Amino acid sequence: MRFSLKLLLIFYFGLLALFLQAQHPVFRHFTIDDGLPSSEIYHIFQDSKGYIWIATNMGVSRYDGNKFTNFDKQDGLAENTVFEVYEDGSGRVWFVSFPCQLSYYYDGVIHEYRYNDVLKTQIGGYAVPFKFSFTVSDNEVISLGLMYEGLISIDKNGKLTKLHPSGKASRSVHLYVKNNKVLVSQGKDMDLSNLTIHRDGSIKKFYYYDRPMNYTHGQMMAVINGRDQIVFMQNNLLASFSENGEPETRYMDYRIFGIYPDHKNNIWVATDKNGVFCFEDGNITSKPIQHLLKDVSISAVFQDTEAGMWFATFTDGIFYLPYGSFSSYTVEEGLSSNNVNTIALRNKEVILGTNDEFINILSDNKIKQTRISITENDRIQAMNIDSDESIWIGTVEYLYKVNQAGEIVKFSNTKNKLSSNAEHNERSRNIFSIKTITNSVDKGIWLGESNAFSKFKNNELIYNSLVVDSVGLRTEALLQLDDGTLYIGSMNGLWKFNNNEFFYLGKVNSLLSNRITDIKYSTKNDLLFIGTKGSGLLVYNLRDSVYQIFKSHGLSSNSISSLLLLGDYLWIGTNYGLNVL
Repeated sequence: MRFSLKLLLIFYFGLLALFLQAQHPVFRHFTIDDGLPSSEIYHIFQDSKGYIWIATNMGVSRYDGNKFTNFDKQDGLAENTVFEVYEDGSGRVWFVSFPCQLSYYYDGVIHEYRYNDVLKTQIGGYAVPFKFSFTVSDNEVISLGLMYEGLISIDKNGKLTKLHPSGKASRSVHLYVKNNKVLVSQGKDMDLSNLTIHRDGSIKKFYYYDRPMNYTHGQMMAVINGRDQIVFMQNNLLASFSENGEPETRYMDYRIFGIYPDHKNNIWVATDKNGVFCFEDGNITSKPIQHLLKDVSISAVFQDTEAGMWFATFTDGIFYLPYGSFSSYTVEEGLSSNNVNTIALRNKEVILGTNDEFINILSDNKIKQTRISITENDRIQAMNIDSDESIWIGTVEYLYKVNQAGEIVKFSNTKNKLSSNAEHNERSRNIFSIKTITNSVDKGIWLGESNAFSKFKNNELIYNSLVVDSVGLRTEALLQLDDGTLYIGSMNGLWKFNNNEFFYLGKVNSLLSNRITDIKYSTKNDLLFIGTKGSGLLVYNLRDSVYQIFKSHGLSSNSISSLLLLGDYLWIGTNYGLNVL
C-alpha cells in the first residue's frame, strides 16, 4: 500500500513557502482522541511502504494517513514500552523495547525475537537501549548499544558478544560508524573528555570537554548527516565531528533529549521544556534557524518522505507540520491587527488589508506597516493589483492607489468623475463604501460599492450605475470576461452588464436570485462558480443550466465567503472551514 501524507487542505497559493521562518507555524496535532494509544511518545519512523510507526509507553501505533492501528503485548510485542522502530533489509519492522527486549512486524504479524532470553540472562533485566544504536545486518547479526553495558552483537545462532573495549579505553565513549548509522558504546565508567570514533577501519580520539555537566542523565545519541558530519549529544552537550576538522561543541540551556538530521542535512535538537531547535547544515555553533513548540518537551523528531516534519512529545502526543504548510502571523510579529479582511499578491510580496487604516506588506519574512487612511478606525475592505503592479485599496470611505514606489494617492467620490483634489459636491457622496475591486479588460478597474458599481480608468470615474442608469445594487462580487461581459453579484442575485445593457439572471433561474459573495470563471469548460450567503455553491453553465452544491454534497457550510480557482481545483472558503472541489 502506498499513500500520501500530504494533507489535502494545504492552503497553498505558491507564496506561503516564502515565510516558513515565521514564529507561529500551524501544526496538526494528534492525541489519544485521534487514536494514539498514549500521549507519551518516544520515536517516529516511516517504513518502506509509507506507513508511519509511533513508539509509545503503551505499545506501537501504525498510521496510514487516515487512522491509527495500535499494537501491544496482546498482539505479540515483547514489551509495551517501545523506544525505537527500525526496518531491516528484509522489510521486517523491529521494535526495541524497555527492558531490552526485541520484536518485529512482518507479513501482518508481530513476532518476538527468538533470543530475547539471551538478552535477559546475559545483559540484565534493566538495560536501556540507546536511540539509533540498533541495526540488523544482511547475515542476521543484531548490533545494539546499551547504556552502561556497551555495544553488543547477537548472531543468527544466538551468540552474544560484548564489543566495548576493556582497560583504559573503556572509559571513553566509542562511536562506531556503520552504513550511515552511528552506534554508541558506553561502559560502566566513562570520561566525556575522551571520545573515540571508529570509521572505515580508522580510529580517531577527540578531547573536547571543558566544563562540568549540569545533569547526571546517562542517555546519549549520535547521528550522521548527508555530508558525513557526526553529531553527538549527552545531557545539554552538543558536539560535531567532520572528517578533517576540529570538533565543535555547544552547551544548550536545556537538557537535550535527541538529535535528528533532515533531508537538507540540518540538525534538529529536541529539548526538555524548550521545544526543538534547527541548526542549518549541521552548524551547531550558529544561531538556530528555527525554534518551534517552545515550552514543550520534545522526545523525537522525524522527517517523512514528503518532507513533512513530525514532533513527538512526552506528554502531548504528536505535532505534524506538512511541507509548505501554513505559517501564522499576528500582532506579535508586527501586524497592525489580527483581523485580516483581504489579501493581494505582488511579485514576492503578500499585502494584507486589515480591519484598520493600515496595509501590512510581508516580504523576506519581514512585515512593513503602511498607513493608508488618516481616519481612525477605518478599515481596508478590498484590494486589487493592476497591470502596473499598483495596489488599489478600498476602505469604508475612500479609494486609494499605492504605486510600486510606495506613493499613496487618495480619491474621493464625486458625481461624474474622481480626482485626488476634488472639492466636496453637496449633491453627491464624497465617500465610497467599496466592497470589491477587480480589473477591467481595458486596464481600468471596476468598483463594487454599497449601492452601485463603478468603472474607474485613468484616475477618472467614467461610469456609475446609479448615476448613469439609475441602477442601485449592493455589489459584493464583480467579474469581467474577455468579451467585455460584466457579471455582478449582488444582494438580490446575479446580473449581467454588456454593451450598456442590464440583464437580471435571477429571472432566468431562481437559483441566481440568491445573495452572492464571490464569482470565479473557468475558461476550460465555460462555467461560472458562484458563492452565496446561505445557498451553497452555484455552478452556472453559461449556455443553459445552473447546478447547486449544498452541505448534503459535502460542503462544510452553505455560507461561502470566498472562492479561489487554481487549475482544476476550486477552493471554497466558508464560515465553517475550507473545502476543495
